[in-house]
Amino acid sequence: MEGGSFIRKNCVIYDMDEQYAYRLMNYMRGKPGVPYEIMVFTDSDSLNDFLKNNEVEVFITNSEEVIRDVPKGNIHYILKLSEEELTGSFAESTE
Repeated sequence: MEGGSFIRKNCVIYDMDEQYAYRLMNYMRGKPGVPYEIMVFTDSDSLNDFLKNNEVEVFITNSEEVIRDVPKGNIHYILKLSEEELTGSFAESTE
């Protein structure tokens, strides 16, 4: 901690279902010790504009298409939400 402050890492939730995305964000924000500034995007143009100038530690989405198309230069980890049973690594590192 330098100068009494610290930079919180960004966690981005992208989902076209706005209600779901905000409910997930509120759930995560309600958990103690979550070390992220959590943001929601429901529009790909706004998301891409944000990603051009901001680092994202964790990117959460349920869309394979978005994972394929999103610019990954500033994203460290991608978490794909799924209703299927988890059978491996839950996150993909983009490094």
